[in-house]
This record gives sequence, C-alpha cells and structure tokens, in this order.
Amino acid sequence: VGAMKGAIFSVDPDTRLVDITHDITPGAIQEAAFVLAQSYPCFPDDSVHIVVVDPGVGGPRKPILVSTEKHFFVAPDNGVLSYVFQREEVYGAWELNEDQFFRKPVSEVFHGRDIFGPVGAWLFKGIDSARFGTPITEWVTFPIPTPAEVRPQAWKGAILHVDRFGNLITNLTTKEVPLEAEKRPAAIKAITKS
Repeated sequence: VGAMKGAIFSVDPDTRLVDITHDITPGAIQEAAFVLAQSYPCFPDDSVHIVVVDPGVGGPRKPILVSTEKHFFVAPDNGVLSYVFQREEVYGAWELNEDQFFRKPVSEVFHGRDIFGPVGAWLFKGIDSARFGTPITEWVTFPIPTPAEVRPQAWKGAILHVDRFGNLITNLTTKEVPLEAEKRPAAIKAITKS
C-alpha cells in the first residue's frame, strides 16, 4: 500500500487519497466489485477510483480506464467493474498501453504500483483520458444475480456479500421486499449464496 501511494505521490504530490478498504479477500473479484459499487456513488464528481483486486496480474487480462458521467475507474479488466457497467453509461473506455504514464520498470506482479496508481495520478492531474491508451468497446463482466423468484409470500434471492459483522447482503431490494412489516412473510426462505 505504501509503495503504491508513493508511486502516486511521485506523479502528483497534491493527489488526495481515500482508502475504501484493504479487507477484500485476496483474489475475490466479485466481493471487490460489490464493495466498489457501494462506495463510489458517495464520492464527488470527477473522482478517480483505482481498483486493485487482480488475481490475473501478469497474465493476459488488460489494464483499463473507464470514464462515466461522474467518475473515472482504473482497474484490471477482470470483472471488478461489473456493477459500474451495469449502473453507469460508459462515456469512454481504454486499454492502458501508453507506457509513458507508467512507473518504470513495470513489474509483472505489481501493476497497482506501476500502472494503475500512476495512471490514476496523471488523470487526477488533468491528463485527458483518451491519451492513456487504445479505445475499447468490450470488457469482462460477470452476471450480477437478480432475484430468482418473487411471490407475495416468498422470495428467492442470492447473498451478494457477507460483511465483517456477519451481515448477509442480498440482492433483494425494497422493490421486491416491502418495508412495511405487515406485507412481509414470516421468513425469507431459499436464499442461496452466489
């Protein structure tokens, strides 16, 4: 974490950093995608979100930059931006391959420090997003579970996330499950873990 922050500050010492979490299970792309989805809408317009949950580092996955109406995302193209792609209109997306914006030498296994962090800092510093690489129109996503069954007295959904307090976060929303207690069944059954 310190080395990555150092690489960012080497590009722009005025960059403001907020650590969302360092508690994602190693390699857990879906968990990281969920936590990102809960966090990024809280940030001001033009925020740059650097996401580094990257079990495929050093492999064929691409490093990418995605621009939406209000945010920028710098991440591996491994599905970690799946919720972003589901919720947001993509204004532009690029494979990061303009290496003048990378820290040298680029490690095969530390793209957070050598690619994602520096690109995020240059972006924060005002470099136009189109300068970082080649435009892309396809990216990796995973299917986000939707409620499988919604009936007046029974709901079937999926657990999307278990937080550190043991709370189970499901894909059932107030659209499917009314907030009014008298409209809820005595128990929610057949919730399965995805």
